[in-house]
Amino acid sequence: MSSLDIKIITCHDVYNFGASLQVYALQTYLERLGHLVQIVDYKPHYQPPRHQKLFVMEKGNNRLMNFAKMLYRLPQRIRHLERNRMFRQFTASRLHLTPECYDKPKLMSSHLDADVFIAGSDQIWNSMFLAGRDSIFYLDFVKSKARKVAYAPSISVNQIEPRWESIYQKYLPTFDFVSVREKSSLPFLKKMGRGDAEVVCDPVLLFNQQEWDTLIPCRSLVKVPYLLVYDFDGNKQISSIARAISKAEGLRIINISIDTLGGLGTKLRGIGPEEFLSLVRGASFIVSSSYHATVFSLLYHKRFCVVRRQLGINLRLEDLVDDYGMKHRIVSEFTPSLLESIDDEQVDKKMQSLTKSSKDYLNRALDFES
Repeated sequence: MSSLDIKIITCHDVYNFGASLQVYALQTYLERLGHLVQIVDYKPHYQPPRHQKLFVMEKGNNRLMNFAKMLYRLPQRIRHLERNRMFRQFTASRLHLTPECYDKPKLMSSHLDADVFIAGSDQIWNSMFLAGRDSIFYLDFVKSKARKVAYAPSISVNQIEPRWESIYQKYLPTFDFVSVREKSSLPFLKKMGRGDAEVVCDPVLLFNQQEWDTLIPCRSLVKVPYLLVYDFDGNKQISSIARAISKAEGLRIINISIDTLGGLGTKLRGIGPEEFLSLVRGASFIVSSSYHATVFSLLYHKRFCVVRRQLGINLRLEDLVDDYGMKHRIVSEFTPSLLESIDDEQVDKKMQSLTKSSKDYLNRALDFES
């Protein structure tokens, strides 16, 4: 296969561990195939700015109220400073971005070119979020005859509101190849005219455990046996489950939840994508509501359990654990069976099969000679 100019569009800069690691994985995998790869540096208005200021006053006539809001949010902004710096450092050192940063009008008029444009991975097709309704993530900015490929975007929900179906109906036919992360999304895609859509693995699974250890070698951050907690919603079920497992196993609780579960265990705040990966590697058990914490738990043979998100975006998690025969690890309370070991050999067997078919999909999508 000859070398191609490939550009990726995804949510690459949103201060989320999984978002950063998935695009790094796809970029690196394609580069190892010999291609020139860049991530389109798209910064829509609805995503947080790269350099968040500490003192930000809202616009409006009630200056006293706006000042009070600024003071109320100041402690949270201070807590985020080091974490955000770690993310910016990861982006600068690991991700190969286009030279220009684009908003939507600039990108639409840019005539950006490549042999192949790839949309994905992550929740860029989830219409519950603004990104899922943004035509940029359906490659409508591509004006050339470049090949359009979707690699593992997530729709993430069981029901699409009828008012958003027109987005999929309009843009999905323009893709040369379509794939998603969730098998449960295939009936919807068929309804939208893409009965040829395939299920592929998340990009982080394009590399095995040993390859990740080489890609991002990290020092151990915690020297005692520990349980890792990563929560988005402030879910009290996670707290009670983590405390029960910690007591049963004699594990220290390490909590990397951003703004939730403040009283649970030892809170680590200045954590970027590389540190997240290091903490997953070293953990004895992982309790989370996170898709990528679960993916890396499987990859690194960790015992884990998952609590459903309150937002109702659990389809990708449910499909993931179902693929590995582990639906019993989606829980709402502690049960002793969670402490049982996982059949790592069976996990590896299933993972290798899905990874192989995903690499085959990419090979077909990038093959201009057949």
